Amino acid sequence: MCLFFSPLPVGRKTPVRMVLLHTQKVLMNIFSKIKRRLCWSIFTHRPKDKNKIVLQSFYGRGYSENAKAISDELLKRGKFKLYWTVKGADEAATLPNGLKPLTIDSVSSIFHLCTAGFWVDNARKWSFTKKKPSQFYIQTWHGVPLKRIEKDAGDSLPKDYIESAKKDSQMCDLFISNSRYISDIYRTGFWYDGEIFQCGFPRNDILIKNSPAAIKR
Repeated sequence: MCLFFSPLPVGRKTPVRMVLLHTQKVLMNIFSKIKRRLCWSIFTHRPKDKNKIVLQSFYGRGYSENAKAISDELLKRGKFKLYWTVKGADEAATLPNGLKPLTIDSVSSIFHLCTAGFWVDNARKWSFTKKKPSQFYIQTWHGVPLKRIEKDAGDSLPKDYIESAKKDSQMCDLFISNSRYISDIYRTGFWYDGEIFQCGFPRNDILIKNSPAAIKR
């Protein structure tokens, strides 16, 4: 058979196919941004549920870190509607009973973020996030900064991250700290001048739980 008329191998990315795939990707990205913007604009006018709490850890990585410790305690108290944002099914599978998963950037996740009384996170929220003045946002962060981060490392950070970080700090109502050292870094390096609760990190509570001597020390 003449090679010119031979069928192309299945899955081969011809120039035309590559252009079509790229165009499809661009259009889907545009549609996703339009949908996201519309959802935030519409749902932000919905009434707040003071007993609803939306938690997140590392941009939807799963049930972990300070938000996990806070969630564990809230689940014991049993009087709150608890939601956790996830990237997908694998992360949702890590959640305990009583915690409802929300896929990041889905219509449902935006609705519950807009109508929750409280947010808990250990990393930055993106700049398109809209928080109402009546909502309370707790930022736990995710460790002890032993290197230059945030504002102190601004020269090496992407412009869009700095924009998001600044807005995130403006939205925050409370930062949780485990020491004066971290509290000072929040002030100098996080574009933040709000309230700081220097109480220790929730994830570390288990290390001294039920130990009066350790608590006293």
